[in-house]
Amino acid sequence: MELILLRHAKSSWASPVDGDWQRELSPRGRRALPKLVAQLGHWLQELDLIVSSDACRARLTAEAVSQAYPSAQLLVLPELYGASAEELYAQLERFLGRGGTQVWVGHNPAMEQLLGRWLTTELNKFPTAAMARLKLDAEGRLQGPIALWTPKWGESKLT
Repeated sequence: MELILLRHAKSSWASPVDGDWQRELSPRGRRALPKLVAQLGHWLQELDLIVSSDACRARLTAEAVSQAYPSAQLLVLPELYGASAEELYAQLERFLGRGGTQVWVGHNPAMEQLLGRWLTTELNKFPTAAMARLKLDAEGRLQGPIALWTPKWGESKLT
């Protein structure tokens, strides 16, 4: 299975909303969407599944990916909002057997901590709109290097 962990694009604190869950994307976050979709195009020919938190900023990020990959199923899971890394991995385990290529859109610190599960070195930062590309077997074991991409720094390899 090919897994892309995607932290939602930058959100806005300027909008008058009732809470964290409703925050939309900032102008910087909106500018990052075409860049991250273009990077996905470099990485992926096809996409089977997009799984996203139901928070507004995550949904907007997932919808941008969905527009670029209209044949991919978009699944919104409210359980991902506020989930710990362990809870996020428990959700991911349900989908490991599906195989294919999946993009999971979520939040820090859980996304960064989940990525740390497969790293042998410490990750300095997993900023907004960052993506990590992993290949996993059906039991969730890493198969090869991890690629990291951020809008600011581009692509690098992690171990």
